[in-house]
Parts: sequence; C-alpha cells; structure tokens
Amino acid sequence: MDPQTNDPHEEAQGPERPADSRAAPGLIGLISELASGLLRLLRDELSLAKLEARFALRAAALGLGLIAVALVLMLFAAAELLVAARAGLVWLGLSPGMAALSLGGGLLLLALLLIWLGARKLRLARIMAPRRLGLSPGDAGLARHLRARARDRSE
Repeated sequence: MDPQTNDPHEEAQGPERPADSRAAPGLIGLISELASGLLRLLRDELSLAKLEARFALRAAALGLGLIAVALVLMLFAAAELLVAARAGLVWLGLSPGMAALSLGGGLLLLALLLIWLGARKLRLARIMAPRRLGLSPGDAGLARHLRARARDRSE
C-alpha cells in the first residue's frame, strides 16, 4: 500500500511509465544495430570485392606476361624456321638469293591475303550488325540505339 495515496493497487503496479518507454529504446536499438550490421556487411563485401579484383588482376597480369614471353619465343622460332627453310631451298638447288626471295615473297603474299580477309570480315561485321538489330545500315538512330544497349548491358 502506498502511504501517500492509501491505494492498495498502487504498490503492485509500481510507478507509472508510458507504455512505449521500454519498447521504444529497444526498437531504436534494434534499428541502430541493424543499420550498423548492414554497414559492416557492406564494408566487408567491398573489401572482399577489392581482394577478388586484386587477385583477378594479378592472375591476368601473369597470364599476359606469359603470353608476351611466348610470343617473343615464337618470333625467334619463326625466324629459325625461315632460316631452315631457306637452307632447305638452297640444298634443293636454288641460289641463296632466290631462296630468300621466294620465301620473302611467299610470306608477303600470305600476309597480304590475311590482311584482305581481315578487312573483309570487318566490313561485313559493320554491314551486318545493323541488320541483326532490325535496322537499316543508314539509320540515323543507330548510334543512339547502340549507346542505349551498351548502357543497359552495363547496368
């Protein structure tokens, strides 16, 4: 019994509190904890993405370095094979000058053929791309359409 009010129910209920006073700090605390947890998760994901990117870049750099070394070695191998082919032509009876001329001319013709084929493929790709998109090659909106598709793919 409370001596000031003489109410027998006052003592059992304790001091009056708003109904939300205990629930509100708990809810705010939960929201705060959720926000800090999300920020921590975001930070951890970003650091993981950085580590993965760093690892991928190192692997790509190593791969490109190995390919570059292999290409240099292939150039030396190709030069040696050309020297051997020239020696073989000389052995077959051609003069050294004619052997070098025939090898050089053959390689030049092969290079020109490859350039012509590559240019033809590029030209066909440029002509065929608008048709695959359902546009005519002279369509003025082609550039806008391609930019929009590139932007959509990047998102």
